[in-house]
Amino acid sequence: MTKIDNLNNISLQKALIGYDIDTFYFDEIDSTNNYAKLLLKRDSPNRSLIVANTQTAGRGRQGNSFFSPSQTGIYMSILFNTYGQMDKNEVTIRVATTCIKAIYNLTKKKVLIKWVNDLFFNGKKIGGILTESIGESSWIIVGIGINLFTSDFPTDLVNIAGSLDNKRITRAQLIAEITKIFFDQKDTFQEIISYYKDNCFILGKEIAFSINNKSYSGKAIDINLSGNLIVKTNEETLTLNSGEISLKSSSFSQ
Repeated sequence: MTKIDNLNNISLQKALIGYDIDTFYFDEIDSTNNYAKLLLKRDSPNRSLIVANTQTAGRGRQGNSFFSPSQTGIYMSILFNTYGQMDKNEVTIRVATTCIKAIYNLTKKKVLIKWVNDLFFNGKKIGGILTESIGESSWIIVGIGINLFTSDFPTDLVNIAGSLDNKRITRAQLIAEITKIFFDQKDTFQEIISYYKDNCFILGKEIAFSINNKSYSGKAIDINLSGNLIVKTNEETLTLNSGEISLKSSSFSQ
């Protein structure tokens, strides 16, 4: 049975009490990232957290949609100014490690990362991250979607999507934990990359990918300090800075 918890503005404010961030809650919205873009049109935007109970047009990377049913997942965006200190790749790496730390802190469940922005638990994708930069500004929007209690998936997602399925925490608790860890972290990026690599299940595995519509395969051997994936093929060593990858074997240990 699907768990229902009371995510609303009151529960969010309670979970974030004393924390300096503008918070916006919607029972339904097209996309929390889209609302963050509207906030940027204001004269003096502040760092902000946008949360929705459900999204009607949730988005993932590569133009993919993100299934966002009511009452079962967290759908949030963080808007903040990097002041030129971080690019999109670094933000995505930082947020991915933030999410798995927050989940472990609250549930003791170990979630793994599939480069560059997917979260996996028990062999299935339970979440994703969409990082967007706006023109030449130093403002970044990072969208996070995590299936916390989701159990009913569309047919095309049944075999690939999963849920954390943890009934001991609320969505407001996890949203607050992610927000606080992200903004309060003191680790250097080198330390964060090291943690990311330790929890990225594709390293050492054979993967398939494409560059300019040409298919490749090789072993994922490293992630560099720019967050790029290093892949060794039979002919050369390639550096990937974006794109979709897949394991040549559908199974992995967790």
